[in-house]
Amino acid sequence: MTTTFATIAMLLGIVGLYSVTSFAVGPRTREIGIRIALDANKRALYKLVFQESAKPLVLGLVSGCSALSR
Repeated sequence: MTTTFATIAMLLGIVGLYSVTSFAVGPRTREIGIRIALDANKRALYKLVFQESAKPLVLGLVSGCSALSR
């Protein structure tokens, strides 16, 4: 039973990470496409996507951990 709950929690975490990344990067899809068309550095694009998705992710982690500590 613990394994089942752990698997469900992991799947929810994966879906949550995907949705946060999609929500953060979605509005900049056109810009990213233009950067790719202009032969931008892939490392710079990965950094851009990571920075855009890291802000809401960190905010969610901090608020979630603070709620658990109460």
